[in-house]
Amino acid sequence: MITVRFFGENACQGFYASGHAGMAPRGQDLVCAAVSALTQGSMFALKHYGVAFRYHQEDETGVLCCLVQETDPQRTALADVIITSMAQGLLAVEAQFPQCLRVIPR
Repeated sequence: MITVRFFGENACQGFYASGHAGMAPRGQDLVCAAVSALTQGSMFALKHYGVAFRYHQEDETGVLCCLVQETDPQRTALADVIITSMAQGLLAVEAQFPQCLRVIPR
């Protein structure tokens, strides 16, 4: 099972994703592909808009952790929108595959 946990006080400041869906063999798992696309796409968006963040990735364990470290209020608000949008996409995947994905909101 994949678990994605979000954290932040007033804004969504990051997420920690770990695990594997186990629906299909590696490279053929649609749930893993959806989670990867949403999480990595959000990090690409943060980078594109110049939001300061750090991340850690471990392919074997399925860990991806992203922490926004932005001090500019406008970019912090933008990061919140990007990560919150990702969360909405993950919640939609979780609704269809609750046995494979657990989303823990902040």
